[in-house]
Amino acid sequence: MISMKKAEVEEFVLSHQTEDGGFAFCNPLPASTPETFYAIYILQNLGLDIPKENRVINYIEEKIRNARSSISIYYLLKSNEILEFNLKNRDTLKEHLIKKLNGVMKRKVSKVSYEMGVTSTYSFELPSLLEEIFSISESLRILDFSIKDDIYSSVERLINGQQIAENLKDTYYIISVMKDRNDMNEVLHSIKKYEAPKGGYSKTPDSFPPYLEDTFYALSSFDIAGQKIKNEKTSNFILKLQNKDGGFRRSLYGGISTLEDSYYAIASLRIIGKV
Repeated sequence: MISMKKAEVEEFVLSHQTEDGGFAFCNPLPASTPETFYAIYILQNLGLDIPKENRVINYIEEKIRNARSSISIYYLLKSNEILEFNLKNRDTLKEHLIKKLNGVMKRKVSKVSYEMGVTSTYSFELPSLLEEIFSISESLRILDFSIKDDIYSSVERLINGQQIAENLKDTYYIISVMKDRNDMNEVLHSIKKYEAPKGGYSKTPDSFPPYLEDTFYALSSFDIAGQKIKNEKTSNFILKLQNKDGGFRRSLYGGISTLEDSYYAIASLRIIGKV
């Protein structure tokens, strides 16, 4: 049986912490809001202490005062959701996010076809718009504020009646935002086509190889739908991705460890009951 090396994961995560309390992609780069969230999530879900927690909170508070990107705000609020410190500018954030959503609703949609050669990476504008709407929706949820009708109409304009996108990442964003309106059975049936024979999920249906990020998006989609996943093949696939430095890579075919991939690994293992 393959097992996760928990102490090595902790060492890997802590090696990315910077003097200001945040976490970076790698040293000597400065801390970033996504990496800081990934690190906090990993440590919390493994039952580990967050070192220099006061510095971490100060870092997040400073960043959130000046945050303008809806995606940055999302990561900062997700970090706050774990650390549970008092936010001082909730109303300002709500107003800013609503303005951001209004801007997204007015933006022209230009979809990039996968038939044009974009097969193993994500399409451009459609995912970026979906990710932005997802980030705004989740951020407003954390702030206990809902404008579901506006968010629904924004997504419906993008997906043009489709419940399934051309990749698992976009599908995850759609069902996260539209879960009250989607036919989950149809969505889950489509997602299962991405499962690789030996575990994990791939970029396209009935294909190989599986990737960690696609596995995370598939499992997260099942989780949103309330479907319990107990899959030894997929858990073994994820555990095989742990590198000697304790972090996780995205593919069985080598690669560096990143906090992002390590987050995908721990979050996926949590969903299938292995963490």
